[in-house]
Amino acid sequence: MGRDLGIDAAGNRAGDALCRVPGPGRWLGGVVVAAASLVGSVLASVGGLATRAMPAAAAGGGIVVLGKVVALVQAVLGMQWRQRPPTEDEKALLSAVYRDSVNLDAIRLVPGYAGVFSANPRPFTLGNTIYLKKSTHPATLVHECAHVWQYQHLGSRYTFEALRAQAKVKPSAYRWADELDRGRAHWREFNREAQAQFLEDLVRHGHQIPPAGRTGEFFAADPVSEAVRFIRDGVDHTDLARTTVAEIRATH
Repeated sequence: MGRDLGIDAAGNRAGDALCRVPGPGRWLGGVVVAAASLVGSVLASVGGLATRAMPAAAAGGGIVVLGKVVALVQAVLGMQWRQRPPTEDEKALLSAVYRDSVNLDAIRLVPGYAGVFSANPRPFTLGNTIYLKKSTHPATLVHECAHVWQYQHLGSRYTFEALRAQAKVKPSAYRWADELDRGRAHWREFNREAQAQFLEDLVRHGHQIPPAGRTGEFFAADPVSEAVRFIRDGVDHTDLARTTVAEIRATH
């Protein structure tokens, strides 16, 4: 799919090393990270044009590349100075959910102020960069990392498909139960936002019965414990949850 995750990961490593240099190191490190991410997105977008989903890949690639150009300009102007790699706790959570199906070294997080991207207060993901804004709940990170998973396995087309779902799926693209009502029985058939929301809800609400209330409990053991269930609005979706998790983790 031409994802070129190695470029993002190498840029992140170089940027982190520069950030430790006194003086302008933090600024220069942020610029290197943003520049590498732009190059990676261009190559990923070009690779997507050779697939059967070329129209969506072309549209999504344009969105991602444009966003990465804006991010680079912001980095040069010092507007993304909070960008950072995931913490060890964040990596542990994401590894528990996605196992090896997501390259965590390619991921960058931008908490808090995000320049022009702060015009919309909601978190969002652009390629391998997650703009968390003011969100701190671990389940939100899992939701946004689902879009990283989509990018790393489907290419830039995920961006166009997610935006199209937000615009066209009524009353809300995030309501994955509606996808089941439409006859889409498997997670891969859900729209891109419903896919991410399903995993977020699984982190928030997948518990032992009676609920223990611990975030991420559904993913606490591998294989998933038989005692853990996923029940929403009185309907048991545990089988769908188990097959979804197995499918995600098996994708490399």
